[in-house]
Amino acid sequence: MLSNLGVGGSSPGTGGCTEYRGDNRFSGLLPSSISNASRLSTLDVVNNHFTGPVPPNLGTLQSLGRLNIGGNNFGAGKADDLSFFRSLSNCSRLEHFSMAFNNLSGQLPDSMANYSAKLSTIYIGTNHIFGSIPSGLENLVSLNGLAMEHNMLTGSIPESIGTLSNLVIVSMWGNQLSGVRGSVGYVAPGGGIKSPGTRWWWWRVWWRNTKFVVSLMAFATYIVVFMAFAEFIFVFINRLVVLKICEGFNGVWLRKIQNYVNSDPGQQSRSSTNSKKIQTAH
Repeated sequence: MLSNLGVGGSSPGTGGCTEYRGDNRFSGLLPSSISNASRLSTLDVVNNHFTGPVPPNLGTLQSLGRLNIGGNNFGAGKADDLSFFRSLSNCSRLEHFSMAFNNLSGQLPDSMANYSAKLSTIYIGTNHIFGSIPSGLENLVSLNGLAMEHNMLTGSIPESIGTLSNLVIVSMWGNQLSGVRGSVGYVAPGGGIKSPGTRWWWWRVWWRNTKFVVSLMAFATYIVVFMAFAEFIFVFINRLVVLKICEGFNGVWLRKIQNYVNSDPGQQSRSSTNSKKIQTAH
């Protein structure tokens, strides 16, 4: 295992490794021979300097439970950058998948619906992914984190996502998505949040001159609601759950929310006032 050692140069051979971790200074291509490490359970090369394509045969790693290739420069910004996605449906033990902060382009394949039923997190933000969100993600019954922010996704958010009972957070800001409706829940034009009798509440965060930049989802029973207008964030109702979500997803704007809540321990008593501000601010 190599992790946070400041090691540089080309990636070494895997041999009989069971874990392959990041936070070093490896550069160049991630060798396709890594698929020969049949016992590999963790492939985490986050925060290195890898370039080029992601090996297309990662699906041969039957023991793989964690795949994190984030924080590199994988991809060429071409439509076939995501060709490796299809092989991941063979990774029946996969629980965590992240490829955020790369140069990967292409459309998300429908084969994502066939990913491991154990998969709990999908973080693919800050790339160049275009097209629509594929249907069938409701098959990923263990999913609790879905982050696709800062891409070029279009179309509507599938209503079927609302059936995922373990889902805690969905981050989709910085796309061109529209439509949160039906059984999922929606935000009324005036800013008030409504739930059509389901377990889910949706949040939207609006920034000045931006039509739709984020949509999040959590259990309505937690009564966690926040919205932001004109670069001001209002958090109310349940401070502890908000902080729990901040710890679970280390996004920039979530850190802002966490800082806001930490600096305002008495915010719960002012939830009604903040709610009125949110509903009238534009």
